[in-house]
Amino acid sequence: MAARAKVKEIAIHALKTMLRDGKVRGVVFDLDGVLMHSTDSHRGAFEEVLRSYGVDGFQYSRYAGWRTPEVMRAEFLRCDRKVSEDIIQEAAARKTMLARQKLVELNPVADDCVSVLTKLAERYQLALASSGSGGSVRSFLRMNNCEAFFGSVLSGDDIVCAKPDPEIYNKSFAALGLRPTDCVVVEDAVAGIDAACSAQATAIGILGTCSEETLRAAGAAHVVDRLSRLPDLLLTI
Repeated sequence: MAARAKVKEIAIHALKTMLRDGKVRGVVFDLDGVLMHSTDSHRGAFEEVLRSYGVDGFQYSRYAGWRTPEVMRAEFLRCDRKVSEDIIQEAAARKTMLARQKLVELNPVADDCVSVLTKLAERYQLALASSGSGGSVRSFLRMNNCEAFFGSVLSGDDIVCAKPDPEIYNKSFAALGLRPTDCVVVEDAVAGIDAACSAQATAIGILGTCSEETLRAAGAAHVVDRLSRLPDLLLTI
């Protein structure tokens, strides 16, 4: 616990130093809960699929940032349901398909998403690092004409270890050709904040999935209530 607290202290100090000295060169975004208000679509898809297997009482906030098969495995275990790996993968595939349908129908992109990305891309290198499926990430990029903003795009399909493991952020920084201390990470969930801190980067929390208190306790150096606050934060802190 002491070591983790030290990592968070270093990360917070690094963010303040970078922003003060104008040395932030990269901004790495999570997708769900940050650029997309996708919580309701994902929650509804999980609940519908899990109910078909007799699993009730699902709480999405507990798993924000997890990959779908891992959520399914944990929920079956929580309810003491002994199922095969084939069933877990089948349930995960059904959930992914259902959530993608909901997201295509609604396209719940965050307010000012495109304008914020446009503004930030003029000053920073941008990357997208999502635990979601590659198909979901590609759908977001296609529907909102956002692909050109990002120098790196990674999904849960591109990594072995999901958040809170730092793998996806380490790969993002490498793809941008930047050090972790050159970048900030924008996240909405504890798993993502943990991943950013473990990668020796610094996380900025965005409200929606978790409370400000929870995000700060996880290691977020700063918390904004909406995406549109981010450009001014980067320029003024």
